[in-house]
Amino acid sequence: MRSLRRLRCERRSTMTINNAAPALAPSAESVSQARDVVLAAAPVVFSPERTMDGAWTFSEIVAAVVRCDAALASHGVRVARVVVLFGEFLGLSESELLTLQRGAALHDVGKIRIPSIILTKPDPLTEPEWELMRRHPFMGVALCQGIEALRPLESIVRYHHERWDGSGYPHGLSGEAIPLSARVVQLVDIYDALANQRPYKAAMSTGQIVEELQGEADRGWRDPRLTSAFIDLIRRTRAPLWRARPRSLSRAPAPGATSE
Repeated sequence: MRSLRRLRCERRSTMTINNAAPALAPSAESVSQARDVVLAAAPVVFSPERTMDGAWTFSEIVAAVVRCDAALASHGVRVARVVVLFGEFLGLSESELLTLQRGAALHDVGKIRIPSIILTKPDPLTEPEWELMRRHPFMGVALCQGIEALRPLESIVRYHHERWDGSGYPHGLSGEAIPLSARVVQLVDIYDALANQRPYKAAMSTGQIVEELQGEADRGWRDPRLTSAFIDLIRRTRAPLWRARPRSLSRAPAPGATSE
């Protein structure tokens, strides 16, 4: 297995959007609709004149998501906290950590356009419901492209449901064609979903979470090196990761990494 240092070098070319990935060019109408959803969610936060040029701050957008769906916003906050912890563990730079933190906070922003009856449904989703759910990255990208403050986060919003073996969505990217930022966020996203109770499932123990994450890597769905590093971080932290303080853990190479 390559060293964690090699993984850190890889990030320099993969933290940006992969140019070979299929492009999404949302129509002016879809961008306008995305803006309208956010504006309607927080009419006091946004001023009408600012909706014309998309000059909204990141904090204002987060406030809008909170008004749309408090549970979705809470999930984003936890994922953002853990992403910073994991990013520091991997040795990412301050600017990369900031992009990861913001991208993680809004990775599911497209879900503000998914009916809450689907998001909170305790029973398995029907195929038409899954089809709609799988569109949320596109909905999120439409919002990112319509608001200047969100454009740097587009690759995380777009690609966080891709799989290492190419079986994910929405583009079916595989391996290192998936930006590193999206691969980092997706592992933390899964962790948070497993560690917290949902309408359709109970919260899992740390042991169960580790087993599930390793299982996904073994099935070829997750980056095996990143998964090993993340499992190492989980095992080093006794409390839930979102309660751990950034920089409170010493960095270490992923299991099996060579020393240099």
